[in-house]
Amino acid sequence: MRDTEQAMKAFMKYIEEKNIDPEDPAINDYIQDFIKEYNDNLCKKKAGLRDLTSEEEAIELLQQARESNAVDESIKLLKKAKKLAPHIIEIDIDLAYLSDTAEKQIKALKRLEKKERTRLTNEGYFIQENIGEFYLIFETRGYLRVLYTLAELYYRRRSKTKAIELYKEILRLNLNDNLGCRFDLLPIYADTENEKGMQEIISQYHMHSLAVALLYQIVLYYRLDNLSKAKRLLTDLTLTIPEFSSFIFDTLDFNELDPMMTEGMVQPNSIEEIIMFMENYQDIFTDDLFEWMITNIQIYN
Repeated sequence: MRDTEQAMKAFMKYIEEKNIDPEDPAINDYIQDFIKEYNDNLCKKKAGLRDLTSEEEAIELLQQARESNAVDESIKLLKKAKKLAPHIIEIDIDLAYLSDTAEKQIKALKRLEKKERTRLTNEGYFIQENIGEFYLIFETRGYLRVLYTLAELYYRRRSKTKAIELYKEILRLNLNDNLGCRFDLLPIYADTENEKGMQEIISQYHMHSLAVALLYQIVLYYRLDNLSKAKRLLTDLTLTIPEFSSFIFDTLDFNELDPMMTEGMVQPNSIEEIIMFMENYQDIFTDDLFEWMITNIQIYN
């Protein structure tokens, strides 16, 4: 769980306990009071001057499990965390993910998805006014993460139809796409030669000028043998990111790339972003595609 999410949950609990109306003209003063109290508690916790709550201890165990390189140790830590805070769904997601086979991972996540969907339905979250806003509701955010993890596993198993189905369901429940499903759908649509799906997602999220959208459209139209369109898109990509030519010709100086790239942190419309996406979905970038790009980059440059 991210620090900002924990802070927001703590703030919601703070205003509920103090019976504060979010529309109160003095809300900014309450926010400042909360920030001071929250930061003081963080400092005391780090200094060992305040005991951790069960939830805080569980979150620390969850983080330790994610940092551990030993699967058995991670599972042990997660089970301990689950006893302390069984309501934290990320613990269940990680336990499912650490199952020893893909089949067991998917089965565990499907059980978790069914259980969580039933709970949220019974508690009244699956109502029309919430559909499309699930990420903004703390109680439903974890369910999106279950679906996202399951979609990733299906794609890894090459079950592309199931992966698409789940990514689209996440987008239906979370129109703002805080989890970035649109970037997962693009390579799958390219791989399955789904032009309609590709163009729908690009239009829905206004991605026409994004380098990553240009990249996957090149793959798509190359595969569809619409080479004239693929060439136009290749020109647009090299104009957007001039370093792409150097990358294709294998003359790019990787020492000059942003070092944060190794942490998965890249700037949009950068060569680092393009390289990261190409590495993540390298199986769709075939040798013949690279040869075609080299030839046509030479023509346009």
